[in-house]
Amino acid sequence: MTGSQMVTLVLDDRPLRLMVATTWSARRRGLAYRAYADWSGYDGLLLHFPFRWYWPVWMVGMQFPIQLYWCVGSRVIATSRPLDPGHPWALHWPPQAVDRIIELMRPPDAVDGAASGWSAPSRLRPAPKTAR
Repeated sequence: MTGSQMVTLVLDDRPLRLMVATTWSARRRGLAYRAYADWSGYDGLLLHFPFRWYWPVWMVGMQFPIQLYWCVGSRVIATSRPLDPGHPWALHWPPQAVDRIIELMRPPDAVDGAASGWSAPSRLRPAPKTAR
C-alpha cells in the first residue's frame, strides 16, 4: 500500500500487526476495496492523522466487517460494535476529536450484533523488541 508502513502495537495485552496509513490518500481509502485474504498477516490498519478532529468512518467499498478504535495519542477513548459492510453509507463518528483510528479486521462471519458500544479507556503501546 502506497503511503503506508507496518507497526506492531499492543492493545490490552493483545499484539496487533497494523499497516499505518501515512498519507491522505491511504487514510481516505482505509481497508476499503480490498479482500480479507489480501491482509493475511495483518490485524488491521492504523489511520494516523496530523491533528485531532472528528474523523468519520464509513463502510463504502468494505468487503468484510471491521471494528473501530478511536484514539487520542496512545489512549483508546471509544470502540464501535463490529460494523457490517452491508450498511455502507452510515457514518461512524468518534465521541470526541481524535488523531488516530484503528480499523481492526473481523472475519467475514464476525458480525453478530453482540458487541458493546463505547469501551472503557484502554492503552496502546509499542510491542516489545524481539532479539533476532
